[in-house]
Amino acid sequence: MEKKVLSLLESKGYKCEKNVRILGSEFDIVGHKKGGILRSDEWIFVECKNKPRVVPSDFKKFLGNFELFCKKEKLERERVQAVFYTTGLFDVMVKKQASEFANIKLKRISLKY
Repeated sequence: MEKKVLSLLESKGYKCEKNVRILGSEFDIVGHKKGGILRSDEWIFVECKNKPRVVPSDFKKFLGNFELFCKKEKLERERVQAVFYTTGLFDVMVKKQASEFANIKLKRISLKY
């Protein structure tokens, strides 16, 4: 699953790293795209879960890791896109929690090629 998401992000111009470790936490994918003269650099933080249902504890961990990444990289959380991919479904509470953040997206992905 991570390989498919990585390929998708790279096709959008991101330079990505898989399984990035910072301060004892592992991040599935971190992507960076250099900005132009008028645009700032773009960062994307990605979690991938190949499971039938993403529950609130999964989202809480994702959010904590996202906060840690932004702090470590000295980035404002609002300026980093975060995407949580799953092959399954998102619990209703996860959808509600994610809706409170304009830069966090929940996406389903198929592993069929």
